[in-house]
Amino acid sequence: MEPFPIVAVDGLPEQVTADCGVFVASFAEYFIDGKPIPSSDFDVEIHRDRLAVLFYQYGMKKQTENIESESEAPPSLPKISLFF
Repeated sequence: MEPFPIVAVDGLPEQVTADCGVFVASFAEYFIDGKPIPSSDFDVEIHRDRLAVLFYQYGMKKQTENIESESEAPPSLPKISLFF
């Protein structure tokens, strides 16, 4: 298996407060969507507010539609093989 290439990129936004979660979540979103990662116009407050609204909407949807996340579901019993 070939290791993936590591690329150093200059000019990426840096956190100056405890906003690393917002940076990581936003970076993952940009990466998954194939969007270019902003280098200077990243407004952490806008991204923080947007993520807060998304989490709030998700929580409300879970409550109103009685949805369980996998991690909240009761553990499943171990599979028992009938064939030895």
